[in-house]
This record gives sequence, C-alpha cells and structure tokens, in this order.
Amino acid sequence: RTLSGAYVVLDGVEQKTLNGSTVYQLVPEGNHSLQIYWMNVKLYDEWIWIGYHPTLMPEVKKQVFRIILPVDDLIVRAVDSGGNPIGAKFYVKESEGRIPPIEQYSRNGLLNLTQLPAGTYLVKAVNCSTTFDVCVDSSGSFEVDKPSQIVLPLHSVSLTILTADGVRLRNATVSLGPVSALTDERGSAVFTGVPEGSYELKVTWRGVGVYEGDLRVSEAVEERI
Repeated sequence: RTLSGAYVVLDGVEQKTLNGSTVYQLVPEGNHSLQIYWMNVKLYDEWIWIGYHPTLMPEVKKQVFRIILPVDDLIVRAVDSGGNPIGAKFYVKESEGRIPPIEQYSRNGLLNLTQLPAGTYLVKAVNCSTTFDVCVDSSGSFEVDKPSQIVLPLHSVSLTILTADGVRLRNATVSLGPVSALTDERGSAVFTGVPEGSYELKVTWRGVGVYEGDLRVSEAVEERI
C-alpha cells in the first residue's frame, strides 16, 4: 500500500509523498543521499545513483525508485478465556519510544492500527464492566504483521437447559448474577466476559422458577442444567 505523508529527503531537500510518490526534477548525475521518514521515524537511509554509470546505469533512462519500507499493521483482539471478543480500551507503546503512545477504545475488542513502523509494541487492554462493577486488564508484547490475541481474565459461560426427560428448553430465562438471557432453539444461553467469582444461577420457565443454585466461575464453563 502506498504511504501518503512520508517525508523524503534527497541531499537535504525535503518533500512529502502524495499517494506514495514524490518527484525531484533536474537532479544532477551522480551519487545522492536519500532518507525516508514515516511518523517521524527514519526507516530508510541509503545512497542512490542518478544518471549514466558504466556499470550501475549503462543506459540513460528515467529514474524511478520503488522503495518498500518496514511498515505494517498492528492487529490485536481482546478476548475472554473462551475466545469470545471483549470490548476494551487499549494503551499502546512502541518499545523503543519512537512514536507517541496511543490510546484507543474498541467496542468489539479489535485493535487495528494501520501502517505503523515495524517493531515491538507493548499493548495493555482494559475492560471495565458496570454490570459486574469490576475492571480487569491484561498486557503483552506484539509485532506488526502478526494478528494476535490478548486474553483478559474474563470467562465465557455456556449453559444448556434441559427438561427432566432431556428435551432442550427453548425461551427459558437464565439469570447469572446480574445478567440474564433467553435460551435459543438448542436450549443454550451464552454469557461472555464474566469475571471470576461465584454467581447465583436461576432458570425461569413461563414465569416459574424451575432451578436455583450457585455457579463458580474461574475459567471457561460449559454445563448442562
């Protein structure tokens, strides 16, 4: 992908790219220094030859240079212990401090920072739940061009509700602590992003309580009730 806004410095003369390109006119034949900066980070520093040269450029032709910089995307998804996406606020720092820290909130838990200088990035994901009245976080080091996950200390709870003779119960109301859900056609109710703890579990069918108990959550849970 083209980089618009990169700074190109040819023999000290600075120009900015538009759609990844910039043009220097009337450049004298010979060896020239070339540096390229992206996000104020120097990513290219070489000498280039312009014009005729008996070995390097035996034919005089238009000088076109296609330069690939070490720039790519940082993609990290925040998930719970069951692999379900969790909304989070991300705090990102480049390990060498070459670019300013970045803060970004993602409702679906996906951090996608495009066209960053290659390197190691320290990422912290924070999830604060008003429903459960708790904040949790997790951190890790990640490279660009390597889609990754950061697992928060939150868990998935998957419950299947059955009748006494083993029929899956649809449209039953399942309450897990402060949250509730209706079972689907398979009798399943799934809760994501549940903090570790002990929760009161209730099942209601046609307005009548048909189950009540406690459920301890310390990892991803799958149970049949």
